[in-house]
Amino acid sequence: MTTTAPFLTVAKIGFAPIKSTGMIWIDTPGTRVKVTERGIEHDRQFVVVSRKLIVRNMFVSQRSDSGMGIAIPHMCLIRSKIEDGTLVVNAPDMNELCIDLKRHTAPVEDVMVWQNPSLTSIYQGEEA
Repeated sequence: MTTTAPFLTVAKIGFAPIKSTGMIWIDTPGTRVKVTERGIEHDRQFVVVSRKLIVRNMFVSQRSDSGMGIAIPHMCLIRSKIEDGTLVVNAPDMNELCIDLKRHTAPVEDVMVWQNPSLTSIYQGEEA
């Protein structure tokens, strides 16, 4: 049985490492995109979580659905990219934020995404 690497060749595709933020567009013909069992590598791997607003540890999105989630329409202005194992995040009027993707020693917390209150997250610190 022959196996191949989990890559696709695409003409144009977008993904966002942080849910509800600006997309990273891959549009160079022949670009290889790594696909995991959850989809494009790093797509929506991160989520912004409110630690103080309305509901503690509720995810933040550009929209809300039936009152679930915290809607902040300007989240699309947040841009991120993956460079050398680091998530680099930029937003208007804010300092650049760099998060080491290999960091696994941070505290683990439960977060709520839509109506699922039992998702586990790795807290990235106050700066994030």
